Amino acid sequence: MMLLNIDATLRDQLQVIEEVDVDTAQEFCQFALQLLEKGPQPKLLEKAAMKLNWTAEKLQTILEAITELARRSAKDNTIDKEEVSTVLRDAGISPTIAEVLAEFCSSSRAALHGYLHNIHCKTPRLKRLEWRLEVEIASRTVQNSVKPHLLLQLELENSQRSSKVHTLQMDIPTLLHVTEELEQALREVKSTHARKIMRNIK
Repeated sequence: MMLLNIDATLRDQLQVIEEVDVDTAQEFCQFALQLLEKGPQPKLLEKAAMKLNWTAEKLQTILEAITELARRSAKDNTIDKEEVSTVLRDAGISPTIAEVLAEFCSSSRAALHGYLHNIHCKTPRLKRLEWRLEVEIASRTVQNSVKPHLLLQLELENSQRSSKVHTLQMDIPTLLHVTEELEQALREVKSTHARKIMRNIK
């Protein structure tokens, strides 16, 4: 049987929830699940933090702590709601907040497993990428006009090993925009939130 482990860092982060009432603590739990399902939402996070007179970073830390608690409790189906509540109380969390967090861990377990399973199964994998740079140097109406664009051919493979080829054409401004979006996605993948999710997928 696996015992739920709450280290000092997670304990300290969860204890901050004591600053709010039970209803707000329950809203935190639902928000944490929403972030897990939909990913980072900076504007929504900033708005919620302002209502509490908190920084967005402080609220983000709390939500990640709640998600981490749910992840640890979901690792083993033998860890029930009562055990989560007991471990939290032993770690110094008040009985009221411990009950809210334990209820969330219990009610979100199926959603957590289902969400992580769907990510693992449905996300296509890039199998092959080919590209070609094409340049239009003139047309019937415009002379000496250089208009470069990129032609991409991507082959994606799903979990059933079925492949589909997508052909895309984009100009330089669009290419720069796509590059910025991919760099942002890469930064998010390296974030604490994403790393916690990936540990469940592997």
